[in-house]
Amino acid sequence: MTVNNTGGEQVNNVTPSSLTLGGTSTATGPVTGPSPGSANIAAGGSATFTWTYTAGAAGTVNFTGNASGTGATSGATVASTANASNDVTILGKNPLPENILFPGVTLERLILPSGPIPIDGSIGAIIDTGTSIIIDGKEIPVLELSEGTKIIIGQVNNKGFLTQTDATIKFEKLPQGISIGIDPQSQKIKAHSTGSYILTINVSPEVPEGEYLITVIASTRRGVLDTDTIKFVIS
Repeated sequence: MTVNNTGGEQVNNVTPSSLTLGGTSTATGPVTGPSPGSANIAAGGSATFTWTYTAGAAGTVNFTGNASGTGATSGATVASTANASNDVTILGKNPLPENILFPGVTLERLILPSGPIPIDGSIGAIIDTGTSIIIDGKEIPVLELSEGTKIIIGQVNNKGFLTQTDATIKFEKLPQGISIGIDPQSQKIKAHSTGSYILTINVSPEVPEGEYLITVIASTRRGVLDTDTIKFVIS
């Protein structure tokens, strides 16, 4: 509130009134104010008083009030007429878009590399030359295994707008005698990026020949975000 002294004498102890709220919404308060609590305003001068309120629901609010004081020379009470402020618009809380609330972390590919994994673990050069078991979520159902060790590469894609922590690949419904090591066990994947994992599949001699449906899971700290099913064929 700005109070102007248009008279010919100083007005002392100018104090604003309590404010009346109007509009389509509400506000709680004042939390602070008025500040200052009062002011002496010279002839032709002005003073500004401020308040802080907490906004309510979406809509508009306005504030009506006046100010009064005492003439420094005359001792008379001087008061302004009540005036209303402009409308203040309170915006509603917009929900976060779904691609942030529900990040698109997907199991993108499982790859049979065409050659050995380099000692330094740099797998970029051999990824695109391998055979895809799953690509972009489209299932190619069969992975043939036999006794011993087979290495495949797994990739998890973060299609969302936030970095995902503890992103990993898990395997469920493995038959007894088959174990899968994952390196790294988990990692951070930045937005719109892909994380790669070296998966070491060990098949022991006691695993019976046959077909086994295996669930492959891409998960993060938020939980399971994608699943696929592949078929292990033990021969």
